[in-house]
Amino acid sequence: MAEAEAAPAAPVAMKPAEAKDDADAALPQTEEEWRARFFDMLDQDQDKQVFTRAKKLTFITELRLLREKSLPAEQQRAAWNHARAYALLRDGDRWDLTVKSDADAPRPRPVACVEDYFSIIKEAHERLNHQAIQATHREVRKMHAKVPRWAVEAYCSGCGVCRVKKRRRKGTGR
Repeated sequence: MAEAEAAPAAPVAMKPAEAKDDADAALPQTEEEWRARFFDMLDQDQDKQVFTRAKKLTFITELRLLREKSLPAEQQRAAWNHARAYALLRDGDRWDLTVKSDADAPRPRPVACVEDYFSIIKEAHERLNHQAIQATHREVRKMHAKVPRWAVEAYCSGCGVCRVKKRRRKGTGR
């Protein structure tokens, strides 16, 4: 009779372990795999407005030429539109782009490129010890401009540490 009671308990105990192994197998094992998966998730949101390195470099070039008054007349209108929203930052010989509202701030935030989102969000998320999306986004915005919330959500939703934490919370009933 004791054997009959033990037999049904074993499959019930095995199912959560098997589900856990399947979920862990779906997680990227290396940072390179996670980075590739993160950018695949961003590619699904192609309609979102983001700054690529090329677009940022174009804006910087246009604003520098506009400042030096050497921009061709046909490009001046677009450059003036960009100048309404963005300003140049100078760090030694290097130029960067910031939002106009930050131009006179003590520590202006540079505009982030989509290619840098992963490392920027990862750094902030780990610095906060894997806190929630809102806290991570707030931390990212302290240092960089134009990092959208949906990129932070995409990163946090795939963070392996956060998934394990969430699974543990659900398991303890909190």
